[in-house]
Amino acid sequence: MLSLYPDRIWRLVLVAFVTLGIFTRDYQSGARPVQAGQSQVAPVTPASGKASFDLEILPIFKSNCVRCHGSEAKMKELNLSSYETIMKGSESGPVIVPGKIDESRLYKMVKDGVMPAGGAGRLSAAQVSAIRSWIEGGAASGAQSVETATAVKVTYQDVLPVLLLRCTVCHGLRRQEGGLDLHSYAAILRGGNSGPVVVPGKPAESLILTKIRSGEMPPKKRMSALATSISACPSRAD
Repeated sequence: MLSLYPDRIWRLVLVAFVTLGIFTRDYQSGARPVQAGQSQVAPVTPASGKASFDLEILPIFKSNCVRCHGSEAKMKELNLSSYETIMKGSESGPVIVPGKIDESRLYKMVKDGVMPAGGAGRLSAAQVSAIRSWIEGGAASGAQSVETATAVKVTYQDVLPVLLLRCTVCHGLRRQEGGLDLHSYAAILRGGNSGPVVVPGKPAESLILTKIRSGEMPPKKRMSALATSISACPSRAD
């Protein structure tokens, strides 16, 4: 039947050659056809080659971490919902140290798959790589330079609420185990029976940080017993 319609044959041949030419050009250029459900939009890459906090890092934290570490639920006093709160760190200290991967505890946790917890699943290799790139590049926010980000420091006023909540039951005004009082700046610098617990500018030599990082302080069993005893106290009659 096609022999009766030569013009139809040539149209089919022409379409075939045009289609073949398109796929050949794409193959030679390294492009691949887009399948259903895929996007042709390439991931955003900053001109500097460094990961962007606003475009890459913050969306990772908001998608995977803020359920437990956000503005409402702040486990371990860690809030990952904004640049300022991320740089403040947790009750154990900073979780991001600009330019220093080995000292950034948050990176270690996601790299080792410890976090996100609760069966949320590990971050992808690309996400972990982006976080690493961001920290190595100085951990700046979208509105900051690397120099400004590096200058961000946690103050005593940020640390005091953690000490009052977790430590002053045993090391406060009424009770000073080991001769240690943590309720004020002067008392903290004074130290206890074992000597100074904080050495300004030298975290590795600060005994209090060593105790907290090892999990030795605050003692979990004692904190649990305290919570139980408080829960058992009868409420005051109105």
